[in-house]
Amino acid sequence: MKATQVPVGASRAHAHDNEADEPAAGTRFARPGRDGRSLLHACRRLGQRQRAEGADLDNLCEPVFAVLANRLGWFGGRRPNVRAFWARKALAEPTGCRIRITDSRWAETSPNGDVLLDGTYMDELPRSARDENFAAWVSRTMSRPARSLGELTVELGFAGPVNLGDIATGRLKNVIDCLYPLIGGRPGAPNDSRITVIEATRMHREVAAGVRVRVTEGPN
Repeated sequence: MKATQVPVGASRAHAHDNEADEPAAGTRFARPGRDGRSLLHACRRLGQRQRAEGADLDNLCEPVFAVLANRLGWFGGRRPNVRAFWARKALAEPTGCRIRITDSRWAETSPNGDVLLDGTYMDELPRSARDENFAAWVSRTMSRPARSLGELTVELGFAGPVNLGDIATGRLKNVIDCLYPLIGGRPGAPNDSRITVIEATRMHREVAAGVRVRVTEGPN
């Protein structure tokens, strides 16, 4: 497939079958195949103003899903077909979004830094940013709150068929928002702009129920 420009608001996005260089920031989704499911890698770069205003990574992913699934019809035109994605934001110029498509899942690697939380929440997934049960579990399970300047990686493995494409209002968003005891903030207003990497998978083969959550704080 030839490189294709995909407009995302005022940002830029390019799709490629193969791309040798590793991008500075990225988002990985399921690639549109015959069943609407496979893998994709995209990059999102932020300018100084966006970074200063605290651009949340999940909010940056939303227009990418909107263009690829809703406008271009990838993933069978349905966001629930997204099986997994990996996203990273970084401060770089020029700003925009670059997309890379692959035929297989990316290699799993453990991020460098201190693991602040690594556990599985077995109860019903939160349905709002103010879920007290999930927030209390985070407080009990974490080793300590994140430092004020630490950049955070959040890895989520859902047991069920969670709609990962509903990243603005769905269960994935609720889980991230309810991490406020660890990432800072308060109920309904988490400090999630500190999250620089998100990896999410649904129907995770190693998670029997609920969601496995792993949060790592990188070196300052």
